[in-house]
Amino acid sequence: MSNLESEGYNAIMGEVRLFDDPADPWGSNIGWLFALADYMWAIEGQILPGYHPSLMGVNLEDPNYELGTLINISNEFTGDDVRRAYTILKRRDSILRVLGENY
Repeated sequence: MSNLESEGYNAIMGEVRLFDDPADPWGSNIGWLFALADYMWAIEGQILPGYHPSLMGVNLEDPNYELGTLINISNEFTGDDVRRAYTILKRRDSILRVLGENY
């Protein structure tokens, strides 16, 4: 494992990789970015950089797929793991935008 990786980070990124859509990499990526940010806001009470929580709040009763996955595996990671995964996916978002993969 590198300095960035941990078991918790690997658990999160394993889910991200498992459900990455090669036909829509930006859409998949952005879905996970919002899920990670929503998780940190709703569960940890922290706002991640570049994220603005919805005034309607985060729906924990009926979460989308990505957020539901994070909730289901939340015993496997820490807030630091979420922040690391968020940082990597934000970088991926920037690369995908430069490549014109966003919409």
